[in-house]
Amino acid sequence: MLLRVARAAIDRGLASRQPPEVEVAAFPPALREVAATFVTLKLDGELRGCIGTLEARDPLILDVALHAYAAAFDDPRFLPVRRDEF
Repeated sequence: MLLRVARAAIDRGLASRQPPEVEVAAFPPALREVAATFVTLKLDGELRGCIGTLEARDPLILDVALHAYAAAFDDPRFLPVRRDEF
């Protein structure tokens, strides 16, 4: 279920460049518990994004969705380089 939510968050980002919307109450109690997560994305075995936190702030299901989106679109190590930065 967590993987499905992470993929849906990335799909939404690809389609609309908007962060995911998660109806936390629709998920089982264990996934609504506040937890800290990291999401790591790899492509062909190579790191393509990794975002997370050590501090639990949000329900697990929401934390995974937000970090999946951030790993895909906001990891500063993989943001496009602007030409004026050279």
